[in-house]
Amino acid sequence: RIRIKPYLDTGHEFLLHPWHQYWYNDNMYNKFVDVGHCEQSLTRTINTFNSISGLEKNSDCLVYPGNSSDRDEVVEMCSNHVWMGIKSGGHCNTDLSHPYHMQRLAIDMNLGKDAIKKRIRDAVNQNAWIIFAMHISNFAIDDTVDNYSWTTGNLKDILQYAQNFGEFKKYSEVVSAFTLK
Repeated sequence: RIRIKPYLDTGHEFLLHPWHQYWYNDNMYNKFVDVGHCEQSLTRTINTFNSISGLEKNSDCLVYPGNSSDRDEVVEMCSNHVWMGIKSGGHCNTDLSHPYHMQRLAIDMNLGKDAIKKRIRDAVNQNAWIIFAMHISNFAIDDTVDNYSWTTGNLKDILQYAQNFGEFKKYSEVVSAFTLK
């Protein structure tokens, strides 16, 4: 809680993202792990998250690990615990008609910064909104700005580019705006 509090105090929000390994698929045997195991893991993740953050309000959204949202059983199980599910893949969203299939734009430097910026422009042209996602631990604290380096310099450049199109909103503000309509 001590490590997270400074980020919360400056306006950051954290969303649930269960551990990948054995959460929904046993890669060694390429088989689906039962939903009961997934639900137990999700409940444990929610409880741990709440005790660490001290903010229950952030436990209403799940960022699915890997491609688990491709399984109907996983989406149904998650709908019993959270209000929204954010998938990997996809790029942008235009409404909340399918709250368990929201798309996230991964800031994945393997794609290249130019490709990420193009996806941002495409979303703006579609009058859509983007949920940025990344594992921040992948980024080195480094001011290098190029097309493929996993640096905070590139991350800052991408976010400043996106901010040229409009202000950023917190997850909680976006959800409130949609649910009040």
